[in-house]
Amino acid sequence: MEYAKLMDGCIFFAPRVIVHDTQRIYNPSAALLTLHGFKPVQLTQPPEIEPGYQALSHWEETQEAILQTWSLEPEGELPADEVLDILLGGEAQ
Repeated sequence: MEYAKLMDGCIFFAPRVIVHDTQRIYNPSAALLTLHGFKPVQLTQPPEIEPGYQALSHWEETQEAILQTWSLEPEGELPADEVLDILLGGEAQ
């Protein structure tokens, strides 16, 4: 199972090596990842896609896990300011 943190809607998967009590821990256990604030990631299948739409993945955090959710959006190009919002994680200037 993968572990991650969710920050400002972006998912950051746990590294394969973490520092704990000044020691490098390779392939940390689930308990140690949880101690460092990581949560298990629950992946889900995308929904049925209707013609002219695309499925977009999103992340939601609960007290126990990070859940993958989906939305159906019309296909097409995004305006440049929306692309910047996605890439920069906020309002485009």
